[in-house]
Amino acid sequence: LKFSEYKYAIVTLTTGNILKSKVIDIVNNNLTIRETTTIYQDNELYGLTAIPSTDGKYWLLSSVKINSIYSPIIMKVNLGGNNQSIICEQTNIINYEFGAQRCTSIKSSPDSKFVVFGIYNNGYRLMRFNAKTGILKATSCTIQSSAKNPSMAFSPNGRFLYVVTGTPVLEQIDLKNYNNCSCNIESK
Repeated sequence: LKFSEYKYAIVTLTTGNILKSKVIDIVNNNLTIRETTTIYQDNELYGLTAIPSTDGKYWLLSSVKINSIYSPIIMKVNLGGNNQSIICEQTNIINYEFGAQRCTSIKSSPDSKFVVFGIYNNGYRLMRFNAKTGILKATSCTIQSSAKNPSMAFSPNGRFLYVVTGTPVLEQIDLKNYNNCSCNIESK
């Protein structure tokens, strides 16, 4: 995460699926790496992506396991502790269930308007995202796949989503031309 020319942070899921971070300062070409801080450890997290917020902070999107069911979780993070650590200002567990299969990967489109969740052995879920409010909305787009490690990517201009649906099947979804899309991505 880049907070300024001289202030960065690394965010990662560690053993035990705990979300941790380190802040890095760059002063006169010298790096100072701050102590590791825990951002979230209440429940198991799977998959992780960061999306810049419109106010200079970041949204972290993951999936959380609660009572054997996986759902999206969104955390808004910022610098805290005299700019030496990352703090979680807001946490929202989204009322949308992926079921009993964990999310193994998450990607956002270049314009941050779409987020796709890759579900272990159960396909992909495409959702709309608002980087200003942090609101994540389900679409009717569910792409079936038996991939154990879902792979997906957005085109650089954000128009297309590419997903692996089999061996070696790659599917292209046109996010701008809904009529030619294999699934309807209008919001539910």
